Amino acid sequence: MISTPNQGAQILSSGGWRAKIGAVVEVSFVLALAHVVCRAFKQFTELGRAESAAHGNFSPGWTMAMAAGAVVLLHRRAWGAYGLVLFAWPQELRGAMRNATSRLRVSEIGGWALLGAWLLVCLGVGLHGRSLGQLAWLVAWQFFATAIGEEVFFRGYVQTRLNGVFSRSCSVRGVLCGWGLVVMAVLFGALHAFNTVDYFGGRFTFAWSLAVGTAGTGLLFGWVREATGSVAPGIVLHFLNNLTWITLLPEISERWIGRP
Repeated sequence: MISTPNQGAQILSSGGWRAKIGAVVEVSFVLALAHVVCRAFKQFTELGRAESAAHGNFSPGWTMAMAAGAVVLLHRRAWGAYGLVLFAWPQELRGAMRNATSRLRVSEIGGWALLGAWLLVCLGVGLHGRSLGQLAWLVAWQFFATAIGEEVFFRGYVQTRLNGVFSRSCSVRGVLCGWGLVVMAVLFGALHAFNTVDYFGGRFTFAWSLAVGTAGTGLLFGWVREATGSVAPGIVLHFLNNLTWITLLPEISERWIGRP
């Protein structure tokens, strides 16, 4: 099993059905509230409309990150237990790379080189039909808003909160997982089903294909969270995954990611 210093600090207890239902209701409510607040911001405020006009979508990720942070603070929970110690992320990322390359029997330098090459390919293709400024805007949006915001919320707050009430009795590639991971992935997919819904405008067309796909990636990112005890590796993978779809597979990405 991959271990890190933070892993021992994770919430490992399990509770009865009342505690399980309470935790699921809590994270679902916080997710729904963050979604409504973000959509209202974009629909009814000048700043939100300016963001949409600039083809940006920073507010959803930032709203979710702030919501997660507010809940952790409100309940006086330990940041380390949620994998959310910002200054520890570089060390945790290096540890994750060492463990991954050891499993794959390649050098650590080779692993970083592969990630760098992947990023350069996406950026190179991304320049096709875009200015350098537009590409920088896209990279900033996907990394600082989408990747960080969604990982902090789903793999940091939601998954850890659910792990506190659901036992982790299933070993996947030597990493203990449980129903908390599965429920988190379902909620992650459900969020993306609403990408094509505009409840303020009366449009209720759900992106079910995107929901299924993102639930699958949610399972992967969640497994990485369990394996490393941090959200940092998931942030990098999430960013590269999104950038790959947008730059290398733009037609599929536009069809799946359609926004109101």
